[in-house]
Amino acid sequence: MKKITLAILMIAVTCFTYGQTTVTKTYAGPTVTVDGCGSYCVALPAVTFVAADFPAGANIIDVDVSITWQKTDGTCAAPGAGTPFHNETNFRIDGPGAGGMQILVPPGTYSGAGNPVVTTVFDQAAGGAPGPGAPVSGTFLPAGGGNLDAYNGQSALGSWILSAGDTAGADPLCVQSYSVTVTADAPPTAVCTNFTAQLDGTGNVTITGADVDGGSSDLEGPVTLSVSPSAFTCADVGSPVTVTLTVTDSAGQTDTCTAVVTVEDNVDPLIACPVDIVDVNDPGTCGRTVVYGIAFSDNCPGATLMQTAGQASGTVFPIG
Repeated sequence: MKKITLAILMIAVTCFTYGQTTVTKTYAGPTVTVDGCGSYCVALPAVTFVAADFPAGANIIDVDVSITWQKTDGTCAAPGAGTPFHNETNFRIDGPGAGGMQILVPPGTYSGAGNPVVTTVFDQAAGGAPGPGAPVSGTFLPAGGGNLDAYNGQSALGSWILSAGDTAGADPLCVQSYSVTVTADAPPTAVCTNFTAQLDGTGNVTITGADVDGGSSDLEGPVTLSVSPSAFTCADVGSPVTVTLTVTDSAGQTDTCTAVVTVEDNVDPLIACPVDIVDVNDPGTCGRTVVYGIAFSDNCPGATLMQTAGQASGTVFPIG
């Protein structure tokens, strides 16, 4: 009893600790006969994923479809030893959501004869599509333009249906079973905090995602952060800017939030006072008109100069 209890607890911890979960749902029979009805003309009983199968909010990151089937000259109940035509066989998977219908095997994919029972697995990471030639067991890319990655980023919840077809009669297609395997990942959680950015001596500042991150996290571990916009100038001083933080987990799932960035300019302007000037008086006067320049600069435009003491440039300075 202790061992059984421990195993149950370990499974529960695994399901709730990690955000990525793989679940397989299978139609295990009875065998469905498809004979001469056309393309994708028989919908097998659905397999269904429910909310309890995955962590809350989980989205698909991978889908595989496995089909065990046979083409025969006899009947599905009593397969014959003749030479069925494999080019008549076709399969399609219908999933929920925007992924819709994806072709796995269009008519004409296979050729040749023979009646072995095969298990064909369709995986978008496989090396190549099935055919030509007689069917064999293995893992393949979908043929006919199908793309199982079309389901990525969507919820797996709902019914998945394999549709099978046979384009000519007398040698039925016998579908013994099929399964849909879904790996789904719970997205990260983005948490934002507002930030005050200080312009540098050039009038610019660049922030990072970490500057506006308020504790973003993911069930599986570290996340990467990016923020947009990230660069600010003097033009942003006095006008708070709303930025978007994007949080990405190891499976490529994302979440976003917004923060307000306040840009400040606390860099003092620079001034270069002229050196002391010693000069002689103007002829016939007891003074001298003196012109001097004062150089000043600031990291942002709009700085002005105000003289608060002494005589202005271009006025007559007295002797002494």
